[in-house]
Amino acid sequence: MRAAQAQSLLAAVRRLPARERVAVLEQLDPRTLPAIESCLAVAWVPMFVHMDLSDALRDVVGPVRNVEVWRSTMTASFNRPFLRGFVHMTTSLLGLSPSSLFRRGESIYGHVTRDIGSIRFVSAGSNEGLIEMEGFPASEFTFPCYVEGLHGCLLACFDVCRSDGRIIVTGQDARAGSATYHAIWDRA
Repeated sequence: MRAAQAQSLLAAVRRLPARERVAVLEQLDPRTLPAIESCLAVAWVPMFVHMDLSDALRDVVGPVRNVEVWRSTMTASFNRPFLRGFVHMTTSLLGLSPSSLFRRGESIYGHVTRDIGSIRFVSAGSNEGLIEMEGFPASEFTFPCYVEGLHGCLLACFDVCRSDGRIIVTGQDARAGSATYHAIWDRA
């Protein structure tokens, strides 16, 4: 995982109410914070470090709030220099719509992640589509936590585009490390 993403998640954890923030940070392996904080944003953080923080967050806030925290994390990531240019280029060329970001999802995902699968967007009309993730190493990492995190990241596309929409997880297979999300939004 790119350090920028782990750093954005850590910033979101630090914005949690004090009791929750402390509970998350107390669960971390002592090597996790230094590994995240010492990197340049473009560096790669080992996935086990990223998931240590992600899992601790989920343990404290639960699945529903995990999606919410990830949504705010990805919205912040889209505004960081690391992804801001990518988003600006995409929306300048393809328009400011969820569809334009979802179409570029494979590139964005590959820019942020490494060796943890891939995603692709399949349009189902002007205001909806499917996002399919496959190849996540679910035998090594907490699959439900990752599915929720990606759910929140996909929801952040609506925030960037100033659009209302919803994402529904329509299927997941931990053995295959795959999940399918149905995205529906209000404008093209």
